[in-house]
Amino acid sequence: MQVFVLLIAVPLMAAGLTQLWADRRPTFRRMVKGLSWLPVPCLALVLLLAAMSQAGQVAHDLRGMERVVLIFVLYLAVAAIIDVLTA
Repeated sequence: MQVFVLLIAVPLMAAGLTQLWADRRPTFRRMVKGLSWLPVPCLALVLLLAAMSQAGQVAHDLRGMERVVLIFVLYLAVAAIIDVLTA
């Protein structure tokens, strides 16, 4: 339960409060709008760090990588198609 509160509930409440403040004050609105692009590079950094932490293990098991790369490329292609169809 503590993990749920720390990882889900607290950030969700913080986001709600931020939206309330942004609705009421122009300064906060500008700040939220200016920072709205930030989650994308932060997520990219987290993914890069996670991938780098596994690089040593992957280097020992290169035989299975062909399948992983193929599945990842197929996932990217399907995601792009779904994006175009739903946009």
